[in-house]
Amino acid sequence: MQVLDGIFRYFWFIALGVMLLNVAMMRPRMNRLVELGRVTQDEAAEFIRGTAFAFGIPCVALGLIGLWAQWPSPMCAGVLSFRDPPSTATALVILAIWALLLRWVWIGSGAELLGRVGPALMNPPNWERTYSPTLVRWAVTIIVFLAAVGGAVAYRTMPPDLGCAVPSAAA
Repeated sequence: MQVLDGIFRYFWFIALGVMLLNVAMMRPRMNRLVELGRVTQDEAAEFIRGTAFAFGIPCVALGLIGLWAQWPSPMCAGVLSFRDPPSTATALVILAIWALLLRWVWIGSGAELLGRVGPALMNPPNWERTYSPTLVRWAVTIIVFLAAVGGAVAYRTMPPDLGCAVPSAAA
């Protein structure tokens, strides 16, 4: 049980390692897309760097929040819960991630770039296929919406976790 406790307590740091491993595994695929002329070397490097930061910074932030709150599980934060400072910080990190992602695909060049590289990042990779930026924008928007609604409903219908610390007011 102690191993499982450690996994839950340090979940976001473990997730960081897994995500960075996935980013490292993207590099050869991005290099192949450069060879195929689908993306430039600069676009590939920027995508890899941006993906590492987009996955890494939230994991570190959420992990530090969990340690600050002394939560035994990442589920203690709740989904979009504003009941205490750590939960509020967690909700703000998640909202910021969603907002930045939606901004990138709707206002920035994210939808166009994801349309060109996304199929190559699937298992197995599809080197010939691309998606339209419009399809990417709507797919990402729907995924964010479903994550928000589904997470909030699931969290509010689950019984409370009795192992979660409830921060008390500063003495």
